Amino acid sequence: MLVSSLNQIDAGVTTVVDTLQVAHFMEHVDALIRGLKDGGRRAMLSFSGGAGPNIPFPDDIYRVSKTYFSSKDQLLTLAMGAELFNKDFRTHWAMARKLGISIVSHMPVNNVTGTVVTLMERMNVDTVIIAGKIKKYRGKLLEVNTADLNSKIIKSRDYLFEKSGLKKALF
Repeated sequence: MLVSSLNQIDAGVTTVVDTLQVAHFMEHVDALIRGLKDGGRRAMLSFSGGAGPNIPFPDDIYRVSKTYFSSKDQLLTLAMGAELFNKDFRTHWAMARKLGISIVSHMPVNNVTGTVVTLMERMNVDTVIIAGKIKKYRGKLLEVNTADLNSKIIKSRDYLFEKSGLKKALF
């Protein structure tokens, strides 16, 4: 999530809604939240379901709220992903109301093509300011150790290949 956040800041995106759909374990949820916080931009985390028998959704939202969202005045805020197609959506909405958080549902009624900015690239973005702090200036991300970040990405990739038994040479 940290890499995604930095890529989006580099492209001039300062505010996002991130729908958490990989909540297979509590550790996944915690790692995603750390990445969003470390990215340093405004984000609303829409806590949603994952897949598998041990997913922490929806009940883990109480732990997540208490652990990471004790203040309403922070760059990262919490929402309940409560899709109308889910038979339990009323329960999810009630949980969100109890916590005093927003509810996020997909309601595709727009012209998708009309909402996408075309012919734009991150090099068109010179400066990005988030909460009064300059995050990108003259086309360069500030306060990001890209060599260290790249090393961590490669280490993570290698770990995943090793654990999965897949070969590294994908192409």
